[in-house]
Amino acid sequence: MRRAAGRRAGGFTLLELLVVLVIIGVLVGFAVLSIGDGRRDRLDQEARRLAALMELAGQRAVVAGAPTGFRMEGTGYRFLVLSDGRWQPLEGGGPLRPRELPEGVEPELRLEGAAVVLAETEQEEEGSSARPQVWFLPDGRFPAFEVVLALGPWQVRVAGELGEGVRAMPVRERE
Repeated sequence: MRRAAGRRAGGFTLLELLVVLVIIGVLVGFAVLSIGDGRRDRLDQEARRLAALMELAGQRAVVAGAPTGFRMEGTGYRFLVLSDGRWQPLEGGGPLRPRELPEGVEPELRLEGAAVVLAETEQEEEGSSARPQVWFLPDGRFPAFEVVLALGPWQVRVAGELGEGVRAMPVRERE
């Protein structure tokens, strides 16, 4: 049997294949740009978490009627409570449990505008307790502070001021 004249053989032309490849390439490019490398999003998420936890620590101090402290270290942070005249880590695995910063995040802490030297980890001596750098009092007061978290080319600030509360600023290029 012969094919009817004017009918072409089945298949795709080279031009049709090229158009499909260009469309796929454009879609993959948009997907890669929208995903990025995720570091900026991790940094933003960590700053928002820290701001929320510090707000919670302030609320805890008011509700419990006892000071709650925040201690930043080189690789993480923790919350403390004043009990029997000593600062003690919060018991249990609640939201104010000790936390490690994501790998590569470099923290800085400023109190009332002055930089605080952060220890890599707290080395407690016998009979002493870790002291917080920021404390939230039962009457709702706390010192002005600023935590800067840096990762790669980005940094984000978490700032707390009396009357303003605690807030995370948008991620920006590192200074």
